[in-house]
Amino acid sequence: MGVFMQGFLPKKLPAKSYSTQSESCSRIEEICNNLPKLLLTGQVQKTIKKLSVNDLSIDDLLVNQVSKDLKLAMSHLSFIAHAYIWGDKSPNEKLPKVIAAPWVKTAKNQGRPPILSYASYCLDNWFLLNPDEPISLENVGLINNYLSGVDEDWFVTIHV
Repeated sequence: MGVFMQGFLPKKLPAKSYSTQSESCSRIEEICNNLPKLLLTGQVQKTIKKLSVNDLSIDDLLVNQVSKDLKLAMSHLSFIAHAYIWGDKSPNEKLPKVIAAPWVKTAKNQGRPPILSYASYCLDNWFLLNPDEPISLENVGLINNYLSGVDEDWFVTIHV
């Protein structure tokens, strides 16, 4: 990633949803969109444990190699993995294969370690509320977050 007029932000707006249509992409997106409620109700681990090993597969994304889709998958899987680990009363020490396998594949594809990095948490995790307006604090929203609070949104969007 180089430096552009927008600092370290990507040249093109990050994807809010996948251009590649698949059941697993839809499932990843649905889980990530529901993280605030799943965390508040203590249902993250229960939801993940119900999945079969290929339910969060990113193989279709790896075949298509759409950069925006792969960055979105990295962000989604990072949020889901961290919510799984930290979303219970005490941290889970093991990450199930259903999350770990696609997360590691995506991270390798992106040349990054499987962690919720600054890129996945901030740089590739925003959208313009009004696409006709420039980037500003009043015109930026988060694609993914944990609890959907104003404090969390501002903590991240201030960097955009």
